[in-house]
Amino acid sequence: MLGLGALPGMALSPLVVDNTGPLSHERKRSRCMAEHCTGVSVRLMNLPSLKTWIGTVYWQQALLGGPALLAVLALSLSWEPHVAVVTTASAFTIAFGAAHALPGRRWWPMIVTCLGMASATVLGSVAAEEAWALFALAGILTACCAALSAWNGDWWWVDLQVVCAFLVASYFPGSFDVGLERAVLVVTGGGAQIIFTLLTALLWPAFAAALPSPPLQVFQQQAQLRRYALTAAAAVVLSLALARGVSLHNDYWASIAALMVLRPGLHDTRTRYLRRLTGTLVGCVATMFIIGWAHDATGWLVVFTALAASAAFSTQKAHYGLFTCLMSATIIFMQAIGHGDPLAATEHRIEATLLGGSVALVLGMLLSLTERFLENGAFGAYQGVFRPRGDD
Repeated sequence: MLGLGALPGMALSPLVVDNTGPLSHERKRSRCMAEHCTGVSVRLMNLPSLKTWIGTVYWQQALLGGPALLAVLALSLSWEPHVAVVTTASAFTIAFGAAHALPGRRWWPMIVTCLGMASATVLGSVAAEEAWALFALAGILTACCAALSAWNGDWWWVDLQVVCAFLVASYFPGSFDVGLERAVLVVTGGGAQIIFTLLTALLWPAFAAALPSPPLQVFQQQAQLRRYALTAAAAVVLSLALARGVSLHNDYWASIAALMVLRPGLHDTRTRYLRRLTGTLVGCVATMFIIGWAHDATGWLVVFTALAASAAFSTQKAHYGLFTCLMSATIIFMQAIGHGDPLAATEHRIEATLLGGSVALVLGMLLSLTERFLENGAFGAYQGVFRPRGDD
């Protein structure tokens, strides 16, 4: 079979140019096909390659975390649905810690994150009993997380998971004992994921290397970092308050979306919002079709959950829209395994993404406006807030 590289030569061949004789019709058609394919080849060369669009994919992370998560999923099938959801969700989160390392401590991010999430689970459930305590702690934890983004990328990631665990736990208010019960499930799922991951690393050491640390946020002045931290805290608290005000199910998804979307630069915030929204839509809708095809067969759901999660592990440093798509797919699959309503979960996740992302975008605009005002004066601030400029 001829490749595209051979087709231009065919178009210039005397055999093709000669249109006389009994095969002239076939020769004309061959020439047209050659010219068409040549044009397609040129157009394809002008498009960005798929690899460039996707970004860097680390397949070893799928091989390191995927089998471990599959083992946790298999164990959870004999448990109560709500127990299975909490343990597998914890294992899924902890699995991303395999990509990180602290100085001299290869596996500490997974261990510290597991313990931090368990503590945040207790704190979130107890704090949710009083709205003022919940909002105050959510703001403080978010501000600390934002500050870490300029100091150490791996510690920032650990703190990010702690904040998310706190926000999730706030959806299940209760006494210390109630929070402790959920914390035990978090440690169970996370601990199992750590053990299975370490076994995989021992069997296949080539998969055990950590990935590059997340890039640090760069600020020219400490005051800029403080303003960003305060804006992030406001975005999370406001998103959570609005989601609760409209009685949005799984309201923590809105505050988590705001936390993930907001960046110091307005351009980055806009880009992440669009990519997160698109990825959430595609991931959730595609997952619904797969669940419908599988007819809620548990075996198929476990397989697709493991595949989606493994792909998410591999693309955590790739295109943010693709990563969000795979994250959303994994979460909806887990809802289905836990006998939840995947359709309702899809609607709630999309609504929460719209709400939290919009809050982050508006506050990101105000942050950009403030920075321009302080740098250039009022006229320059209003003039340039809606267009990218510099690092924005």
